Amino acid sequence: MKRYRLLNLYILPLLLTALLIGGCSDDDASSLIQQDNALTLQVSAQDFAYGAGTRATDAGYTTAFETGDAIGVSVVVDGELVQNNIRCEYNGTTWTPDDALYKYNGATYFAVYPYNADNTALQYTAADSVVAFFTPDVDQSTIEKYQANDLMTATVTNLTSQVLSFKMSHAMSLVEVTIPYQSYQAGTGVIYQPSALENFYIGSIGHDNIEPYQVSTTDKYCTYRCIVKSIVGMDMANRHSISGTYTTFLGKEKNFIDTNLLLEGNKYYRILVSDADADTPIPMN
Repeated sequence: MKRYRLLNLYILPLLLTALLIGGCSDDDASSLIQQDNALTLQVSAQDFAYGAGTRATDAGYTTAFETGDAIGVSVVVDGELVQNNIRCEYNGTTWTPDDALYKYNGATYFAVYPYNADNTALQYTAADSVVAFFTPDVDQSTIEKYQANDLMTATVTNLTSQVLSFKMSHAMSLVEVTIPYQSYQAGTGVIYQPSALENFYIGSIGHDNIEPYQVSTTDKYCTYRCIVKSIVGMDMANRHSISGTYTTFLGKEKNFIDTNLLLEGNKYYRILVSDADADTPIPMN
């Protein structure tokens, strides 16, 4: 019994030392975070820029968040996630996180739009990883489906204030195709009929029969848009080709193709399909 006591007396200082060391490690870890005040969140978005390099001025290419939009925010310190995919929702004025976001020493913050709950389990530690594994859907036929594919990201390092400000950039490319709006003569008037964009294919993406979103219709043209995965690097072998088919109201199929397109993130590309015949009223038999 005495020997047992002596053994404990010998081990006790070692245990106390270990506890003190462990306590110091916890204190060091907790010192990474400043919990006195939660961060205030500010989020804005860049507009799509024209593929040739000039800035878009048309309102149709600007990006603005709407009430109910949400992003996911993650915080990484020394390669480890300390806050993972925190959902933050916009109410039309301010952004509110589901859980408070805090300031960490040496942290990298990144945001992803639209919010995807599945990203929590995937535990991404960088925005680039989210982009690399993202593939736009084939069906973008409605405004909701189109917007759901408009992946945007932003990264902040060296945060020096209590305001976490993200300027979101489009990670994908926007492709816009405008095709002739069919017309025919009916008595003394001209009646217009929408063209049907079919077999819409974007090469090197692996998607054919993409269903783009019909943005607008004028008296001569129909405009469609879709979100496309951008190309990394300048290799001509990786450039896209865009092709499609549309049918005139008389049932005549017409094809178009544009090749060697370098589709970069945060840029849009416009393709105007010209068809003089489609702009001329066609007498009905």
